[in-house]
Amino acid sequence: ALASLLQHSSKVFVCDCDHTLWDGVVSEDGVDGVRLHGPHLRLQQRLSQLQQQGRLVCLASRNDEEDVRRVFSERSAEMALSWQQLAAWQVHWDAKTTSLQRLAMELRLPLEALVFIDDNPLEVEAVRHCLPQVLTITVPGGDAVAFDSLVQHHWALDSWCGMLGTSEDARRTQMYRENAARRASRREASSHAEFLRTLELRIEVRCPEGSSELTRVAQLLMRTNQFNSTQLRLGTEESLREWLCDEQRQILAAWVSDRFGDYGLVAAALCAPGPSALVIECLNMSCRVLHRGVEHAVLRKAAAL
Repeated sequence: ALASLLQHSSKVFVCDCDHTLWDGVVSEDGVDGVRLHGPHLRLQQRLSQLQQQGRLVCLASRNDEEDVRRVFSERSAEMALSWQQLAAWQVHWDAKTTSLQRLAMELRLPLEALVFIDDNPLEVEAVRHCLPQVLTITVPGGDAVAFDSLVQHHWALDSWCGMLGTSEDARRTQMYRENAARRASRREASSHAEFLRTLELRIEVRCPEGSSELTRVAQLLMRTNQFNSTQLRLGTEESLREWLCDEQRQILAAWVSDRFGDYGLVAAALCAPGPSALVIECLNMSCRVLHRGVEHAVLRKAAAL
């Protein structure tokens, strides 16, 4: 039960490369010399599963970035994790604590969301001492049996079996990459108004249809804290359908895209009739689309009901 509660805060898995994602040291053994087998490959498989289910996977490695990229590209047929599955990376010779802080800033997530995986006990201890908010996992180097056991049984590496995935979960890594491109565009724009014009925003507001869209609305209601107007929590498709038993109630959802990509379903309003006006029992929106005018589009649609 405790693991289930803690899982929701573990959003980003930051992994070392040498002796962790692969067996060997790429700067010493070369791209063709590192070994991709056993528990190293199974760790890659588990990280790939997590990424496909909506977690973010990043690298923090003391290496030359070109060497690491070459392993991912030239040995891709043997890898279970691809470069395209990485949300961000810090590959250089600076301290791992610095890498983790930079990743948290780049992804705009708190340090509490990070899980750090490394085989070096000194690196792990440094993170525990300097960044106690970060959950750490020490890979048992040289012990394949213990390494295998860790991959299979550590609660934080659980592959989230039983959790309903959505199309937004599957695209989350790509969304973070697109957001990085948006931030670069914002820095180049002379004003926020100019930035919004260059985004070429498209907003569609309608009632959600089908199980997957209702599941995504339920996710928003459970996960969003910054812009949840009444903190109403209806966290499953079943609870939403129960709320909708009153035929006069309806849900308005907003899908947003721009020239960089698709945000997906990012806002919802739960609407119910009042004595003399429509009542929005909860207006809920992902922080990824704040200051984009999405809430205004939802309210305009609600006013037309």
